[in-house]
Amino acid sequence: MKRVTKTVLIVLSTIVILSSCGKDEDAPAPVVAAPVPVTNPGNGTGGAVTVNSSNQFTGVIDGVNYSFVEGSSDINNGVGKNSQTMGNASYDSFLYYDTSGNSIFSIEKGTLSFGGQKPANADFKNYFAVNGYSFSTNAASGFTLDWFDTNQVIWSTSLGTALQTGSTINITEMKEINASGSYYIKTKITFTCTLYDGNGNSKQLTNGVYVGTFENI
Repeated sequence: MKRVTKTVLIVLSTIVILSSCGKDEDAPAPVVAAPVPVTNPGNGTGGAVTVNSSNQFTGVIDGVNYSFVEGSSDINNGVGKNSQTMGNASYDSFLYYDTSGNSIFSIEKGTLSFGGQKPANADFKNYFAVNGYSFSTNAASGFTLDWFDTNQVIWSTSLGTALQTGSTINITEMKEINASGSYYIKTKITFTCTLYDGNGNSKQLTNGVYVGTFENI
């Protein structure tokens, strides 16, 4: 994926702390749109994934189950902002291996327009409102998903033909997090889509669930 300008803030222990902030009595209640329980194969308990769950990606890719949960197997969550032009940016959230730095999964949403260096928190919150969305090449006007296989080959909704006929992506839950002067939106996103590599091959991703944070930076 082509990045024009990318500012990435790797959130290590901070994100782990933030993930628990939703349990505080003063934290805003999650916004939920008709939640349907989804079994989380990665938490070892068979519980339902919610916006309060650990940051994670779970899904089925070409019939193979995958589960990557922050806090297990050296996995961490990071956030980023991709500036396109002055006052226009997309925002991403991703999982990666802390020791090697290798990428696991990334989800990016664009484009948000604003005045100044960053949007108002209210606008940033509305940008991630509970709703159905669409996929868009390079996150120009919707979502782009990137998954990295064990060989670090990137499979993306934006590569190949980028066709997403029948694909869906929804923000089903979200909540605000304020911590140490920073403003975050934590989301639960569900999706079904087609991933492509750079050689024209494709894979089907079904039952996809992503729980992660986006920062207003």
